[in-house]
Amino acid sequence: MNLRSFVLTGATVATVALTPVTALAQSTVPARRGERAAAACEKIKEHLGKARVEKGNHVARWDKLTNRLSNLVNGLQKKGYDVTQLQTDLGTANTMKATVATDYSTLTNLLATMKGLSCSDPATKATLQSDAAQAKVDFQTMKSDMGKLRDFFQTTIKADLQAVKAQKSPTPTPTITQ
Repeated sequence: MNLRSFVLTGATVATVALTPVTALAQSTVPARRGERAAAACEKIKEHLGKARVEKGNHVARWDKLTNRLSNLVNGLQKKGYDVTQLQTDLGTANTMKATVATDYSTLTNLLATMKGLSCSDPATKATLQSDAAQAKVDFQTMKSDMGKLRDFFQTTIKADLQAVKAQKSPTPTPTITQ
């Protein structure tokens, strides 16, 4: 057997041998697409549920911190300390907290919209892909804003509290007696 007949025989055997495998692979492609679509829908539902829970936890935590700071500022002010900078910081923290809550709402609304789309419909594939890309951007924005709020508490507010603590003699708040 020469090289030419070996190559032709090998090519014929390979063609015959691969034909059923190719047909089998082509028949399972739609099934795999359906499985991936179902998995994507489950992932969207999972992320939506997790985002809603985390939003509640984070907003409650920031509410608790700002309420404690507000009570502290009021108490220090009654004792006669100069707390104007802390009052400004409290307003800034409330604004930043509202921004984080808005970011969470934007993300959860987008995920809820995605949840409503049919994952197995090829017509909505482009919409799902663009929404997924937007959800990723929204998530990064939310995480960034949350990090800024955390850093604001840890650096600015903490430093201003130390400055108030360093005040030696508080000026008493005048009381009017009649």
